[in-house]
Amino acid sequence: MLYGGHVASQILTSINRLCVYYLKWVGHTISVKEFVTPPSVSAKRRHALNDLIKRAPREVSRRLGIPETSFRDHFERVHMSQNQKELAAIDAAYTSVLGPTTSDVTAENERGLLRRTLDNHMRMMVDTGAKGSKVNMNQMVSLFGSVAIDGKRMPLSITGKFLPSFLPYESNPRAGGYIPDRFMTGINPQSYFYLCIVGRDSLQHTAVKTADSGYLQRCLIKHLEGIHVKYDMTVRNSDGLVLQFDYGEDGLDVTKTPFLRSNQTLEVVVANYSRLLNPKALSVARSIGQKQEVEEYSKKLEKWKKKKTSLIKEGRKGKSGFLKFSSKMGASLPAPDTPDTPTDTPTDTHTHGENGRSYKSIELQKQWRALTEDQRKKYSKNYKKCPDPVKSVFSSASNLGVVSEALDDLIDGYYYNHYTKKRLPEQKLTRDEVTTAVHMKALNALVDPGEAVGALCAQALGEPLTQMTLNTFHFAGRDELNVTLGVPRMVEILRTATKNISTPIMEVPFHPWVNKLQAQTLRIQLSQVSLHQVLRSLHVSVELDRDDHNNLHRRTCIRLSFLPYSEYKHTFVITPPQVLAFTETHFLPKVLVKEIQKSFKKTKAKMCSSVFERQRKEEEEKMKTGDKGEEATDNNEKKGNRRRGGEENDDDDDDDDKDGGDDDGTSSNRIKKKQEQDYSENEENNISDDEDDDDSKSHHQGLSEDEGIEEDRVEEESPEAGIGRGGERKRKAKVNPLEVEQRREAVLQCDPCIVDYSFDTNAQLWCEIVLMLPVSGGNYDIHSLVNHKSQTALVHSVKNLRRVFVEDKDQRLMLRTEGVNIMKMFEFEHLLDVNKLYSNNIHQVAELYGIEAAQRSIIREIRAVQSAYDIKIDFRHLTLLADYFTCEGIYKACSRQALATCLSPLQKMSYETCTENLKLALLRGEEENMSSPTANITVGQPIKLGTNSMHILQAIS
Repeated sequence: MLYGGHVASQILTSINRLCVYYLKWVGHTISVKEFVTPPSVSAKRRHALNDLIKRAPREVSRRLGIPETSFRDHFERVHMSQNQKELAAIDAAYTSVLGPTTSDVTAENERGLLRRTLDNHMRMMVDTGAKGSKVNMNQMVSLFGSVAIDGKRMPLSITGKFLPSFLPYESNPRAGGYIPDRFMTGINPQSYFYLCIVGRDSLQHTAVKTADSGYLQRCLIKHLEGIHVKYDMTVRNSDGLVLQFDYGEDGLDVTKTPFLRSNQTLEVVVANYSRLLNPKALSVARSIGQKQEVEEYSKKLEKWKKKKTSLIKEGRKGKSGFLKFSSKMGASLPAPDTPDTPTDTPTDTHTHGENGRSYKSIELQKQWRALTEDQRKKYSKNYKKCPDPVKSVFSSASNLGVVSEALDDLIDGYYYNHYTKKRLPEQKLTRDEVTTAVHMKALNALVDPGEAVGALCAQALGEPLTQMTLNTFHFAGRDELNVTLGVPRMVEILRTATKNISTPIMEVPFHPWVNKLQAQTLRIQLSQVSLHQVLRSLHVSVELDRDDHNNLHRRTCIRLSFLPYSEYKHTFVITPPQVLAFTETHFLPKVLVKEIQKSFKKTKAKMCSSVFERQRKEEEEKMKTGDKGEEATDNNEKKGNRRRGGEENDDDDDDDDKDGGDDDGTSSNRIKKKQEQDYSENEENNISDDEDDDDSKSHHQGLSEDEGIEEDRVEEESPEAGIGRGGERKRKAKVNPLEVEQRREAVLQCDPCIVDYSFDTNAQLWCEIVLMLPVSGGNYDIHSLVNHKSQTALVHSVKNLRRVFVEDKDQRLMLRTEGVNIMKMFEFEHLLDVNKLYSNNIHQVAELYGIEAAQRSIIREIRAVQSAYDIKIDFRHLTLLADYFTCEGIYKACSRQALATCLSPLQKMSYETCTENLKLALLRGEEENMSSPTANITVGQPIKLGTNSMHILQAIS
C-alpha cells in the first residue's frame, strides 16, 4: 500500500532469485562416490551372490522334498498340469532360499559405503525424508533382488521358458526374476527386460489403485474429521464422546517428539540444556501444579518397583492375599472320599461345576468371602498391588515431571549409558539436571488444545496408501503361508471390517520344552488330508450294456487305488480303513455320483430343449403341408426314438427284428451301427491304462494285476481279493463277511444308478464302484471329475484350519496355521503357549479376548501391512484410530453403518446416500447441533477446531 504493486512485485522477484542463488550455494550434489564400496566389500558381495546362484537349485529341491536331478521333470509336470498350489510352493521355496542372503548382502553393503552418514549426500537425503527411500539406495549400491508380478515369479511360456534365452524349466534363480546385479555396475539384458515388465505392471497398479486408495482416504477423513483435543487434554469426537484421556497414550504432539525417541536424540536435548532450562520458564513450570505430591507419589512407585525386582531375583512370584489364603487353607479341606464330604459332591476334586471352576475352588471362595476385612488385610499385607502410573493420577499439562513410563525408562537408560559409566570429572550434568531438561522438553512437546488430531491421523494413514501395491498375496514368515497385504488388507481393516477375511492366519508358540518331534506330531494331527493326497491311481472304464429292462446304458466302472499305509503313516494322521470308509460313505455316493448326475441333467435339459424346438418346427411344417407333413412327422418320431438309443422304445429287440419289415430292419441296422460307433468312441476315450482288455471281467482282473497292493503283498494276496457281485471272489476276507455285505448294500442303496460295489477286504487299499448311466448326452470326462472332486474331499480336517506349519522363530518353535480355530488350540495347552496366541482375525480376537485385545490387534495388523513397504506411521496415530474403531465396545470401521451412530445429520448426508439420510432425519426429527466440521462448512460457518476452538469474551465496562 505504501509503494504500490509494481514495487511489491519487484521485491518478490528479488527474493525468489536470492533463494535460488542460496540453494545453488548450499545445495548438495549426488555423485558416483555416494555409491562406491571398498574392494573388499565388493569382493565379498560377489562371492556371496555367486555362491547363492550355485546352491539355490539344490536348496530349493531340498525344500520341495525332491532330488535335484529331477527338479526339471517335477517343474514340467506341475506346469503342464497347471497345479497352482504346486507352482506357489515352488515360488515360495525360491523366495525363502534367496531372501536371507539378499538381506545380508544389503546390510553389509550399507555398512561398507566409503561415504557414510552426513558425508553421503544420497544417504542424508533418504534419511531426512526429502526424497527417495532405502529401497532405491539398496538397488543402486547392493542388488535389485527378486522381482514379482502379483506376488509370483515371472510367468512361464507354453514352452516352459521364462525367456527365449533361458532353457525350459531353468532352475537358475536369474531365470525366475532374481536380479543379483546393481545399478551402479549395470545389469544384463534379461534383467533389464524383467525390470521393464515390472515397471509397466507397477504403472497399471498405480492407475487402478488410485480410486481405491483415494476412496479409502476419503472414508477416513469423513469419520475422523471431528476428533480433536480438548482443554482437559482428552481426545473427543464432535459428539463429545471421549476416545482417549491422553492423546497417543502420552499426550505428546507427533511433530514435537523427534528428539524424545532414542538415546541418540536425547543427546541433542541434553546438549541444549542451557536453552531448555530458561530460569524464568522453569520457575513458572515448577510454581504451578502439585510438585510435592508428584514427588511423593513417584518415590512410592519407585520403592514398590525396587521391592518387586528383589522378589523376582529371589525367585518369589508376586501373589495376592487370596492366593496365600488358598495355599494355606487348601490342604485343610477334607478329601473327596472322606465321610465329611457332602453326598452330592463329586468324588473327583478336579471335576468342574457349572461355572467352570473346581468344587475345591468354589469352597475356598466361600471361606474367603466369610472373612472379615481385618482378616483379609492380614493376608494381603505383604502383597500390595502396583500403584498406578504417575501420569494416570496427575495431569501432565500442569505438572512438570509427569511423563509416560516409556520416557522415564528412556531417561534412565540414557543416563546409565552416557553418565554412570563415566568418571565424575567427565560428567557434565547431574542426574537431576538431565531429568529436568528432558521433562522440560516433554512439557513443551504436549499437544495443543484444539488440535485436529483426527484429520492428521486420516492424512497420515491415507497418504502412504498410494505407495502400496494391489498385490493380494505376499509370502510372509514361512513362505508357503500367504497373507493378504497392500491395499486389499487395508480395506479389510479400515473400511469393511469383515469377519470373513481373505487369508486368516494364527500363530501360537510352543513351550520351550517341546521338541521338534512333538511339534511335527501336532502339525500332522491338525493338518487336513484330502482324498487326492492318498489316491495312488484311478481307472475308469466305460462300455455299453443293458439294464434289467433291456434298455441301453453306459456301464461305468470306477476303481480307486490308495497308497499303502507305509507311505504316509509319518505324514498323515489317517489309516487305510478310515480312507476306505470315507470313500464309500461320503465320497462315492454323496459327492461323485451326485456330481455325475448333475452333469447329465444339464446335458439332458439342453437336449430336451433342442428336441422341443425341433418338434415345434415339425408341427409348423405339418400345418403347412397337410398329409405330407404327417408322414414326415412319423418318420421324424422314428428317428427321434433311434437317437434316444432305445430308452423309451423297445423296437430294437431280437424278436421285433425278426418280425419287422424292411423299414424295421433298416432301423435295427442303424441302431446297431450307432451302438458300435458309441462303443468305439467310448473305447477311444477310455481312461484305463489297459487298452487291450476284451471284456469287463478281464478288464477288472487286469486292473488288479497292474495296480496290485504293495509290492511286498503281491505274492501273499490274490489280485482278485475282495467281495463282488454274485460271490465271484471267494478268498477269505479279513473283514467280517456280514460287515462286508452290510457295507456293500449300504452303498448300493445310496442311489439307483449304483449297480455294484466291491472293495479290498484284506488291506483295504482299493474300491470299485459300477454305475449305470444313460447313453444320451455325449461323452463325459469322469476321470477329470474324480480327480477334481478328490482334491476337495477331506478325509480328515479340523474346523477352519486348512494348512499347518511349524517353523523356528527367534530360536523357538512356532505353529502357524492358515485358518483360525482358537478354541481348538486350548486343547493342546500342554504343548502350546496359548497365552501368546495371535490371530489376524480381529473379530475373533474381540469375541474371545475382549475389545482391548482387538484394539492392539488393529495396531499390529496395520503395522504389519506397512512394514512390508517400509512405511512407518507414528504410534499415536494408530492408537487414535484403533480407539475410534473400538470406542463402542465392538469393532467397527469407516463404513456407512459405522457412521449411523453420528449425531450430525449433515455429516451423514455428506458421506453417502444423501437422500436416504435426509429422509430419516426428517422422519425422526433429528436436530443439528453444528458441532462437526462438515456441518459448519455446509452452512458457511468456521469450524470449531484449532484457533476457533475457544470463545473470546469481551469485557464490557
